[in-house]
Amino acid sequence: MKTRIILLFISVSISYLSIGQNIYPIVYNDCNTSQFFLEGKEINATYDDKMLITDIIKTIEVKTLNKIKGTICFQVVIDTLGNHYCVSIKDELNSKGKKTDFKSIIDNHTKWSIPIRKGKKTTVSAMIRIEFEKEKIILKRMGYNGKIGWIELSKYELIKNK
Repeated sequence: MKTRIILLFISVSISYLSIGQNIYPIVYNDCNTSQFFLEGKEINATYDDKMLITDIIKTIEVKTLNKIKGTICFQVVIDTLGNHYCVSIKDELNSKGKKTDFKSIIDNHTKWSIPIRKGKKTTVSAMIRIEFEKEKIILKRMGYNGKIGWIELSKYELIKNK
């Protein structure tokens, strides 16, 4: 019930153009992101899913990576110069995952393309969901469409090595 209320609130309050809107509960205010578009039906700031998950997990010790379980979601704002900032996170990871500084990983170890929306450079917010399971890691790129709500824009599964 609580989840439905939260999703309803987010659905009602999110529009295509957000003014400093943080989607997830852990908010970071260390960057200037006063206005941006949410990715909708298409990806505006390209980043190959396989490369993105590789860039994220290569900074985590293998021993720790194998013990992380759960889900983490990131809101990354990418500006018209390609600068990017993790502005909010939803962390549903076990204790091993909570010890990992994912904001620093996103800010310092990923590289995004300059976002293009309707043929113009535009500041956008990319929504990334990573699910750490026993034998695989699943990365989902999410978008928000005002008519249908949250949609999966892309998905990549990485099988863990034993």
